[in-house]
Amino acid sequence: MRAPHPNGRVADGVRIRFSNFHLPCLRSKLSQVSTEPAMAFVKIIPQAHLPYNNEARDFSCNGKMICIANVWGKISAMDNECLHQGGSLGQGVVEDAKVVCPWHGWRWDPKTGVAEDHPDQKLKTYPIKVENGEVFIDLG
Repeated sequence: MRAPHPNGRVADGVRIRFSNFHLPCLRSKLSQVSTEPAMAFVKIIPQAHLPYNNEARDFSCNGKMICIANVWGKISAMDNECLHQGGSLGQGVVEDAKVVCPWHGWRWDPKTGVAEDHPDQKLKTYPIKVENGEVFIDLG
């Protein structure tokens, strides 16, 4: 059996190397590992089908209806069903940066999903991105 190396030891003829330099580096890398699930973006529509400026439209994605709004060039996505009485928000209009339900005029902030006059009412919003001429959404 050989003499142990100053930076390790020999066990059954195999040198095991220890380094105090690498251990803190490994610890710092492990502390940066996220336990959050990765986003799973799925294609919803081609970019050409996005709503025009200050318009909203509804689209189906994996059996769920989504309202995509274009407010001054900023695209956002939220649940399509108004919490008041179920109106389709994607068939409403955009006024003053809010999506207005076509049934009873409830106004929704497309970035936050919060109803303007009913801040206790909130629709789910979804991350959305445009890449290579396609629009992707994360329904997670």
